[in-house]
Amino acid sequence: MGLNMTRIFLEENNVKALLASNQTFDAIICEIFLSEALYGLSEHYNVPLIGLGTFGAHAWNTDMVGSPSPPSYVANSLLPFNERMTLWQRVGNFAFGIFERLLLDLYYLPKQAAIYKEYFPNNKRDMYEVRRNAALVLLNQHVSLSFSRPYVHNQIEVGGMHINRKRSPLPADLERFINESKHGVIYFSMGSNVRSKFLPVEKRKAILETFRGLKQRVLWKFEDPKLEGKPDNVYISEWFPQDDILA
Repeated sequence: MGLNMTRIFLEENNVKALLASNQTFDAIICEIFLSEALYGLSEHYNVPLIGLGTFGAHAWNTDMVGSPSPPSYVANSLLPFNERMTLWQRVGNFAFGIFERLLLDLYYLPKQAAIYKEYFPNNKRDMYEVRRNAALVLLNQHVSLSFSRPYVHNQIEVGGMHINRKRSPLPADLERFINESKHGVIYFSMGSNVRSKFLPVEKRKAILETFRGLKQRVLWKFEDPKLEGKPDNVYISEWFPQDDILA
């Protein structure tokens, strides 16, 4: 998936036009997830590479700044462990780390390196050198919601930086729906990539029946104003002021 997405991005006409232009930048900020060939933009424009780890600290991004991840107490984010692992969990964590390293180094990264070389043939540094010399890695993670682990100085947790610090008033009907709930409110959203209105009918009915049995009221980000079988404790809208609701 990541290989196809990377290639599709670099084949985009607007991206090709940008690469052919004389436009300059101060830095390149690139998400660190299955798109390593895009680091070539940093070398192409001769600017620092800033990585954004939306899934927190992981081998995909700790490598970029040399941040250590001791398997004895730093659990892989893909495993259901915490920092207090048993002996066998530590063995499993170590073994999974070896498997992940082999997958990265022997299979996946070489494929990304081939795309890098194809689309950035004039870059002086190869993808591996650019990748391990990132200027900064920002992590969508916060110390209050994660476990203790070591970081180097240029790998920084910035989880929550997108949250508005000042709450704006909610629409009157939404405010009333929330305030009149005696048992609290559940906010249910599948994000912007999955649209609830396209769920199969049987799954939609199952969700509604689950909500119907709750004593709490539910806010559901649903993109169609007509939802058959909607119980009274469910409020639907194609968009919610999420920060203001959660604040």
